[in-house]
Parts: sequence; structure tokens; C-alpha cells
Amino acid sequence: MSKKEKEIEVAENDIKINGEEAVSLTVGGIEIGTVMQQDAKFVAILSNGETFKAKTRDEGIDTLLRDFHLHRG
Repeated sequence: MSKKEKEIEVAENDIKINGEEAVSLTVGGIEIGTVMQQDAKFVAILSNGETFKAKTRDEGIDTLLRDFHLHRG
């Protein structure tokens, strides 16, 4: 028997943290993390404070979504 697919609303919100531009990712109104640029790379910051390095903004967003799907989704 297969599982029914769930539709999940994901929103990207442009914010500023300490004067730096960042993207806040929310799923169903709950913030799952942010992605911000540091030098020439990006950092994905989970809501629990754990950080991951990424080469691109999209890679950082993928990291946040992957973590949400594995641990909370």
C-alpha cells in the first residue's frame, strides 16, 4: 500500500541579519532555517543553530529542506 502524498507549503522570505541579506525558509508557518552569504560562499543555518556550508544559495536551501524532510517531515 502506498502512502498518500502530502502537499507542503514552503516560503522564502528575504530578511536582514546584522545588516546582511539572508533568506528565511518557512514550512507551514514554522521557520526551518536561514541561508546567508559569507564571503564567496553561503551558510545554511538550521533553526537549532547547526550550520552547513554551501557553494550556492540554492544548495543551502536544499540542505534546509533535506534536513526538514529527514528529521521533522
